[in-house]
Amino acid sequence: VVSGGHDYTDAPIDIASDLNDVVVTFTNAIPTLTGSVRDRSGKAIADGCAVIAFPVDPAQWINYGLNPRRILTVLTAADGTFRFREIPAGDYAVVAVPAAQADAWQAPGFFARVIAGASHIALAWGDQKQVDVRVMVPR
Repeated sequence: VVSGGHDYTDAPIDIASDLNDVVVTFTNAIPTLTGSVRDRSGKAIADGCAVIAFPVDPAQWINYGLNPRRILTVLTAADGTFRFREIPAGDYAVVAVPAAQADAWQAPGFFARVIAGASHIALAWGDQKQVDVRVMVPR
């Protein structure tokens, strides 16, 4: 959603003001992100993990509402692989945590603590990309 040259896809739009030149784009070219969770030596981890994808932009780490579109969590399969099937296009950081800590991202400061060790990936509409991530233990 773009109006007056400003992207409102993930931001509130003031409908009390005059809305001109609004462009809403729909697509069925949803990106897919797959990968595996690995230890420090590069070996795949088969234990249950949760993989968290979140925006690289710190402005999107707050005020994201009850059901954030760009903060996603999936559990790994038995072989340590994962798949995000409906992830919006954007620049993401991706980390893994033990499955019991799948909601760790909700703790204040989580994203700032893990971003340096996260895998980074840019997804465009229709992309099918793969990324390996390592397990982090949130503090």
